[in-house]
Amino acid sequence: MQAIKEIAADNQLSTGNPRKNSQPATVLPSKGQYLQVVKTVIHGFEPDSYTRPLLKLLYAYATRSEEFEEAGFSLNKGILLFGMVGTGKTDHMKALQRVLVSMHSPLAFAYTTLPRVAANYGSDGYDAFLRYFKKHWLFDELGDTVKETVSHYGNKVNVAENLIHNRYEAFKHGYLSHFTTNLEPGQLADLYDGRMWSRLQEMCNLIPVFGPDRRPDAAPRPLYVAGPGYSKAPAPAPVFDNARKRQVVLQEVEKLKAGENYSFLDAGGIIFEWLQEQGLISGQIPEEIEAEEMHKLLTSAKYNDLNAASRKELRRFQEAEEPPQGNHYTRELRYRCEKRMLRECLEQLAKGEHEL
Repeated sequence: MQAIKEIAADNQLSTGNPRKNSQPATVLPSKGQYLQVVKTVIHGFEPDSYTRPLLKLLYAYATRSEEFEEAGFSLNKGILLFGMVGTGKTDHMKALQRVLVSMHSPLAFAYTTLPRVAANYGSDGYDAFLRYFKKHWLFDELGDTVKETVSHYGNKVNVAENLIHNRYEAFKHGYLSHFTTNLEPGQLADLYDGRMWSRLQEMCNLIPVFGPDRRPDAAPRPLYVAGPGYSKAPAPAPVFDNARKRQVVLQEVEKLKAGENYSFLDAGGIIFEWLQEQGLISGQIPEEIEAEEMHKLLTSAKYNDLNAASRKELRRFQEAEEPPQGNHYTRELRYRCEKRMLRECLEQLAKGEHEL
């Protein structure tokens, strides 16, 4: 528990943070209005147990509510959302961006991606970083070192580390930086120079985004925005019948046979259920998998929600002989276990240990 308190303390306001960041918004939306904006950005979105805590935090941040700091974060920092692919990190930040713009907030930010910054460096060199010094910015896709390492006339650099250095100087002048990443904080700490990781923590609140990959479950977005007097219904969601599910499994198995790295299926939840129906995945989570994944979850828990309710919940989770069902950590534990079971099943199929 001491480690969790230390992470909460790291997220608190530092004395050197600029006053500009605490300016209030001019127009405060209601929670219902904020949700409507999210729904316009994320087509087919409906809040659930994973997204409600995130919505509450981002709404508190947008309205400069004390609830944000009561949760263990700082209003004078930017936001770094981390979580698995497809959990909605970018869309939620774009919804926050739209709300801040509509409020005429002084904290409204611009958007770009790290690959785009890298491309600008490749053509313009260090001058490319100057365009990202002023204003508040959201930098998407942090952590892809292959795309972030770029050469300009033989001068090869990691663009993300240089950008963080420049944004740290901008932070001292009152400009906030926001990021999204598919990596966990521990992975980021290993990936980047220790000085850069320290500065990133000083500039940003680390907020996890939990849940499954939502992309296949949401209705497809319209291809265009219809003009006045016209309307176009979005295309129907793709149907995964048994033949389609089997085809997707075989495609993933062939990738594994070819030596490609495993990546969680876009339709992982659907395929998991189908493999259970085929008897290839147990209906019960094996005790050894649950124990190992529980250990991983608890050792990384210091990066999870830091409010008092979450700390109390985590303490109950750690101390209980049998973890209580239905809380934040048991849901995340089950998701991790099922993902691992799916991965191991696909690897066994790739090795020929099972047949479809």
